Parts: sequence; C-alpha cells; structure tokens
Amino acid sequence: MLRISRRRVGAFARAIGAKNPAYYDPYDAGYLGFRDVIAPPLFAYALTQANVEDIFTDLGFEGIFRPLPIGQPVPKSAVQPRKSGGKQELRAWPEAEPRRAASGTAANGTAHNETLALLHSLHLTAQQPIIAGSSLDVETTAQHRKSGPWTVITCESELKDGSETVAELKAVYGLGKATVPQTPENAPNEKEHEGAALEIEITQDEIAKFCAASGDYNPIHLDKAAAQQFGFPNVIAPGLLLLGKAMSQLELELEQPKTIVARLLNPIVVPETGAKITATVTTSKKTDLTFTQSNKRVARATLSQ
Repeated sequence: MLRISRRRVGAFARAIGAKNPAYYDPYDAGYLGFRDVIAPPLFAYALTQANVEDIFTDLGFEGIFRPLPIGQPVPKSAVQPRKSGGKQELRAWPEAEPRRAASGTAANGTAHNETLALLHSLHLTAQQPIIAGSSLDVETTAQHRKSGPWTVITCESELKDGSETVAELKAVYGLGKATVPQTPENAPNEKEHEGAALEIEITQDEIAKFCAASGDYNPIHLDKAAAQQFGFPNVIAPGLLLLGKAMSQLELELEQPKTIVARLLNPIVVPETGAKITATVTTSKKTDLTFTQSNKRVARATLSQ
C-alpha cells in the first residue's frame, strides 16, 4: 500500500512544470471539492514503477531502473501479479536527486546494464484524481513475448483506494540490446497536419528531476555514456516528461483528461544545451498532439474526457 503525500505530489507536478494550484495548495484543491491536493494524471504512471522494476528483474532484466552492484545474483522468483506492500511511501523515490554519472558507470558506481529498455506506449484511464493523504493499492500483471531481437513486455496496472478503482494503466516496453530501427511511420521530414503549435524545451537537469520524481532510473536518461552504449549521441528524455510538459502548457485551456493514450516513436535526444520539441495540437472532442524534434516525429498522444 502506497501512502500519497503532498510532498510527492508537489515534486512530480514541479518536475513536469504543472501550474494548477490544486496540485500544490490544499486550499485551492478544497475550493474544487477535494480534501487535499490532487496529483497530475500522469502521476499514476509513477506509482507503478516499483512493480514494473520487479517484473523486469523476474524476467532476467536486472538493473533497468536501478543497476545492481557487480556480482549481485539475479532474483529467480516467478512472474506474478505485484502488489505494493507495507505502509512505507514510494520506495522508488529517494530524497535527493540522482547524481550525474561518470563515463562508463552508472550514478551509483556500478557497471552499465547491457539491456536497452524503452517505453513504447501508454494507455491511462483515470477514474478519479489521486488525492494526497490517500493510501493506494497498486497491482500489476505482465505478459511478455519475443519480437525479433526484442522482448516486448506489456504491464497492466490497477490503482485502488479501498474498493474503488482510481486509475488503470497499460504500458508496453521494448527490451533489447540494440537501438530501435526506424520504420516508415517514424520516418523524418513527414508533413504534419495543421494545428496550433507548442514549443517545449527539455534540459538534462529537468530530466534528472523527473527521474527523481517518477522513480524511472533508466540509465539512458541520466548517463551519456550509457546512452552512447546503445548508439545514441546523448541522454534520452523520458517520453512522459515530454507529454507532461505539453499537458502542463495546455492545462489552463483544457479540463483534466480522463484518458491518455501515448505512443513513443523515436528517442528524444537531449544534449547538454537542451532540446527543443514542437507539439502540433488539434482539438475537437479530443485533443491530439504530435511531437517532432528536428523534423522527426518522436511521439503522438491523445487526451480525452
């Protein structure tokens, strides 16, 4: 069981640049009818990270989010539904931000993991907002299959407050030892549909803060040498940081979405000087976002009520 605190909610909201005062101030949240501050919708994904890490380890992919010390044996338990246990708060979140890593090692001094892990897609349905002070059960089940050199792992999670479902998520990950091949759908220089444009900037410091707030310690996000091991020129931004920052720019214009569907098409490379991504936004009954970096499509998302 995970106890949700105002501090954790606020840390995640700040990491994605959210401006909604109901994420930070219980009085503003109370004005909207909530007993305490509420969390941004993508916060639900962060609550599943510890379970996903355990599932990856059970499948033999140890150290994806948190590299193991050299020589430490891999746990050999069977893959099964995961439930958060005890009354401690989110164990995947340390008090301090992660340190920059030295070349060739992870931030804690361990060797780089040999497996590349990328989030491919996410489908999130929020039944009700996550409220600080609540205690949530998080149960995650997983299925996996081989697809060429990749292992595709589908994790389905349910977050419950007592008997009530708060959110449901389906996240699909690709794990392998090579970079993702470009497909026609990912091809650069494709003309986008018309729509309003958002300009989004991401820095390496913002990546570090997001990883600390979400529990996603995939070394390709934090360590240039680890990213270069898989053929990337620099660190890769978490796709949900990009989506979260776009949603933060739109949150004053749109209601909080109940359904978020995202597909990550190409890695988002962030050099030391930062990266600029353009989001094309079209809105009717739902909001569609298409993200491009240097004329290459990197992600798509749909937000709806």
